[in-house]
Amino acid sequence: MRILNQGEDKSLNKVLLLLTIDEAIELRDELERLLLQKNINDHGHINDANYAKELTLSLYEQNNISGFQKRIQKLIIEDI
Repeated sequence: MRILNQGEDKSLNKVLLLLTIDEAIELRDELERLLLQKNINDHGHINDANYAKELTLSLYEQNNISGFQKRIQKLIIEDI
């Protein structure tokens, strides 16, 4: 698991995620889509109702990260 605060370009270790029911359903559905398609370099977005907050989700495999941006590759490899 890798978590990046994109605004500050920092790796995070602990996150509390509070979701509404609708946001949780959207998260579940997006994860299900990513898992069913098994497209490792794909991603999805979950937004709050005002589009002020966003989660970006992606699946990865340690040995298959070439499709990601360089910053994301560094995060996967070094967790920084």
